[in-house]
Amino acid sequence: MIKSYIIIALRSFTKNITFSLINLFGLSIAFALFILLSLYITSELTTDSHIQNKENIYCLLEKNNSHIYSGGMFAEFIYGRYPEIEQVCRSYMFDGEIFLKDGTFVYFDNIGTVDSNYFEIFKSNALLGSLKHSLDGDNGMVLTESSAKALFGDRNPIGESVNWDKNHDFIVNAVIPDLPENSTYQADCFVSVLCLNTLAPDMLTNPGNWSMTTFVQLKENSDVPQLEAKLSKDLLEQFKRNTNWGLQPYLDIYFNQKVRGPEGFSHGNKQFVMLFIGIALFIIVIACINYINLTTARASARAREVGIRKVVGAYKQKLMKQFLTESVLLILISLILGFFLAELSIAEFNRLAETNLRVKAFYGFPFNFIFILGAIIVGIISGLYPAFALTSFKTVEVIKGKVSKSRSGVIARKTLMVFQFIISLIMIVGTIVIYRQINFVKHINLGFNKENIVRLKTNDEPYKNAQAFKNELLTIPGVEMVSFCNGVPGDITNGMYDVNDGQEIQMRHLYCDDKFVDLMGLNLVSGRNFSGEDNADIRKSYMVNEAAVKKFGWDDPYQIKLWGLKLIGVVKDFNFQSLHQPIEPLFITFFDNMDEILIRISGSNQLATIENIEKAWIKKYPQDPFDFEFVDQVMDKQYKAEERLGKIVSYFSIFALIIACMGLLGMTSYMIHQRKREIGIRKVHGGAVIQIIKMLSFEFVKWVVLAFIISVPISYFLMKTWLTNNFTYQVIIEWWIYVLSGLAVVIVSLVTVSIQSYRAAIMNPVDSLRYE
Repeated sequence: MIKSYIIIALRSFTKNITFSLINLFGLSIAFALFILLSLYITSELTTDSHIQNKENIYCLLEKNNSHIYSGGMFAEFIYGRYPEIEQVCRSYMFDGEIFLKDGTFVYFDNIGTVDSNYFEIFKSNALLGSLKHSLDGDNGMVLTESSAKALFGDRNPIGESVNWDKNHDFIVNAVIPDLPENSTYQADCFVSVLCLNTLAPDMLTNPGNWSMTTFVQLKENSDVPQLEAKLSKDLLEQFKRNTNWGLQPYLDIYFNQKVRGPEGFSHGNKQFVMLFIGIALFIIVIACINYINLTTARASARAREVGIRKVVGAYKQKLMKQFLTESVLLILISLILGFFLAELSIAEFNRLAETNLRVKAFYGFPFNFIFILGAIIVGIISGLYPAFALTSFKTVEVIKGKVSKSRSGVIARKTLMVFQFIISLIMIVGTIVIYRQINFVKHINLGFNKENIVRLKTNDEPYKNAQAFKNELLTIPGVEMVSFCNGVPGDITNGMYDVNDGQEIQMRHLYCDDKFVDLMGLNLVSGRNFSGEDNADIRKSYMVNEAAVKKFGWDDPYQIKLWGLKLIGVVKDFNFQSLHQPIEPLFITFFDNMDEILIRISGSNQLATIENIEKAWIKKYPQDPFDFEFVDQVMDKQYKAEERLGKIVSYFSIFALIIACMGLLGMTSYMIHQRKREIGIRKVHGGAVIQIIKMLSFEFVKWVVLAFIISVPISYFLMKTWLTNNFTYQVIIEWWIYVLSGLAVVIVSLVTVSIQSYRAAIMNPVDSLRYE
């Protein structure tokens, strides 16, 4: 019986090839888009799923400021003190060059310095070597598979010696598989945290240096609130800092936008994921609406077929099964084609989303089962209404050729069509608002001049050791100013903590010299800038921004001593972080252990200026790569997630509109077929082509206009909510955005309908009336 249903379905497809291709093409595109979005959604929602015992892993959380920075001494204090705690591990992330014996090197963004028990908490398998004792001592190193290949090619790296930034030697003890892309904690390689005893001893011994992350693994069924209370009390007594400490579940870090972490921790956006889920479902809904509309619209064309089947004994239930089989078969064929299109498109999608997804991830169980089952369910749901419509005709009337149009059916089809265009309009408005917001945050006055500033990172302390290099840079044509610092706007990760008269003071910390304020174009509200003469202010004074004075309520800020330093100036507020958040307090000091160089260059002939800077760099640091970036690029990096969102939504909104217009094309074709006789009569009585086009076009365009009217308040609410939840500084959603979106959709719809209408209007009326 099923075989018979399938044969009849295939005959129906080939008999009505135009409508079948419209349905097939629309559904295939929809499935391809759905598959691509589902890959991204699945990857995001399964972040850290590879970690064993992940429910019991936490990070020490400083609750006052919602960050997971802590001191290097904290782990030693905590371990063994509480029966609930099974393991404690410190982590700090560096970047730098790993040098081989022959002098060649590879730069890595994320070099994780961790305790030797790291792989007991985050379990992994050694591909080469052994993880046991791999990070004992201060020179142990574990490479990931890709970093081992980058350094050693196909050679066995076990036992090989490497050097980190020409400061410390390491021995490769093990190679592990690459961490999954959807991991919160990302590292290219791991080294023993004990190396910090020589590289940065302050991190391990200074309780005021909160630069590390402390991982804590608890025993099963531990009472977390009770443990948090004990931790806060004991850490206060030990380190004399009245900070509220807690435990942040590791699994909650990725999607928690409020928790701030160091380099190496990646973050996702739950709102983006929910948005993509909505887009994926809406695209499938749009395609299914096309199928329902076109199938029910063609009901009268198949009425005679239904009547004849009833006459020869087919009962309603059997006919229902037949039409549902057609629906499910079409959906399954579309799913197969959708996977084919997804394979063709995955490279471009990965480029847009900056991911490395593979469609073949869905080929295995349980995903293949879920897709097939889902396709069958979608086929049944999409086919139910058309099946009811097709089997509800009265046998005698359809045999006589008298088929009455159902008013409710016409209303249902138009309602579904309006819904399609509402979705398309909302996505188009969303795309415009996202792009305008990104453009807004990139060009708003940030309170400093971010343009034409070159940033160089060194493996040196250039303020101490490179004053001659600075003087040489200033002789290069096009170089206007040079400053030393540690951190720039958009990348200030250091923090400070102190207590003044019982008040806890915690701020972001910027290290800079006396030229920084002028180079950045900052403005002083009161006081003075640092002085570089005779090292008068080095490690003796500090500045703050206005936000610090306001937050801590200082009536006379110049009486406040922090870190034993004297306040000499208050800087006008500037946006040193992204515009997702308001301006926070900033602590600015003039220390001499800075490792970055900022160079302001003129706006003209920049290529030649940078080439000359590179020549000077090679003379000073011949072993170090000349890697530079502009400060405005550093700031723009903070909005990469929104840029990706804008690109993806724009592409998918175009496809959603295409799918909706394909349905409109099919509906127009059918309407013209139904009104062929009327068009012929109008032409015989002198109806002009333009009049007939207007008549046919207005029938559909008015529903698109209705969709526009309904979409305006919905899209405004959605985009205003998105802006409010994500940005402190927001672009205004102006009226012309809606007008532009509406005009675009109306014009595309009008063109779609008019082409078909024109073809109908120029037909010879004799062809329409020959058999009337």
